[in-house]
Amino acid sequence: MNENRKTEWGKIEKIQIATPYDLVSEKANVFNENYPQGEIRCLVTRELKTPVADPFDLFVANKDEQVDEENTIVKLNVEVPSLNNYRIQILKVTYKISQLYPCKLYNSIAGKVYDCESQEKFETSLNEVLTENSVSRTLSILFSQIAE
Repeated sequence: MNENRKTEWGKIEKIQIATPYDLVSEKANVFNENYPQGEIRCLVTRELKTPVADPFDLFVANKDEQVDEENTIVKLNVEVPSLNNYRIQILKVTYKISQLYPCKLYNSIAGKVYDCESQEKFETSLNEVLTENSVSRTLSILFSQIAE
């Protein structure tokens, strides 16, 4: 390839960045290591969701066609096999796959939303959610119902 060749794309390179999915998965793995018998466990799921188009946009004259980007949705659930596989969502994260940050972090237990503009803010908010009293209390109640 000719080194003097110009490109219109700019510099494309791999960057060191942790995805919200990776960070949530790390927290789930730590939780699961503390309960190696699997009596209570964290499960992380990830899905891509395409925004639903507004059907009335068809009637707007001269509207540019633009494809909306898919959102990545990450969910952290806790499951208790001995309680008939009872499962509760602890948190949910949504972000655009081409950006990662900013993202939204939802505390499903307390009903709080965190806007995270950077990886650092996401990590801080994630730790806050996981140590919040409402989450700890919910997990304690579930753990208390596990037969010994």
